[in-house]
Amino acid sequence: MQVPSAHLMSAHDESMSTRDFARLRSLIYEQSGINLNADKKTMLELRVKRRLRSLHLDSFGEYCDYLFGPHGLKEEIVHLLDAVSTNKTDFFREPEHFEFLARKAIPELMARNDSGRPLLIWSAGCSTGEEPYTLAIVLSECIPANAGFRFRLLATDLSTAVLAKASHGVFSREVVRPVSADLQRKYFMRSRDRESNLVRVVPELRKLIEFRRLNFMDGDYGLRKKRM
Repeated sequence: MQVPSAHLMSAHDESMSTRDFARLRSLIYEQSGINLNADKKTMLELRVKRRLRSLHLDSFGEYCDYLFGPHGLKEEIVHLLDAVSTNKTDFFREPEHFEFLARKAIPELMARNDSGRPLLIWSAGCSTGEEPYTLAIVLSECIPANAGFRFRLLATDLSTAVLAKASHGVFSREVVRPVSADLQRKYFMRSRDRESNLVRVVPELRKLIEFRRLNFMDGDYGLRKKRM
């Protein structure tokens, strides 16, 4: 069996050094509040390897040199935080919360709202959009029973990758399975390709949601600078 020479072996097969892990771990915590324990080293290696390929770098050491260099932090930090963010969400996750919102919270808020302004709701960690779209569905269903009720949604997340997916509002049929058949017919469009397994949130619902990147570690969330 022929053994590949050292110069032909991929540097991406190398392990991340303890020093590089410590530097990255510290930076990630400082920038996002995400705390990676020592047992997350392998996970971080796998996710950062994708950035090595994107940047055509040969080692974790080169990546750290770039990241901590003159312009690396500004250009790369968003991509690094995207890589380490773990996003878990579902349509109608914790359904009793949405039942309480429709049955009790909205009528009580309407009774106190004499300004006529739309209700502004913030989905703070929206991930790929299942939560804000669920909120939009539930709130839309509240309109007939609450005269004059209007609402807008702000959906934020640290990860630009999940925000891009969320803003498109495209999901597989498996993902929207928790949504009742009646609500699926009302709020989701089928693809023109009848063989497709994808559906899309109707535009009337999508326009009620603004997706925006937000890092909870920032001193100012900027929520008052722009009225929805």
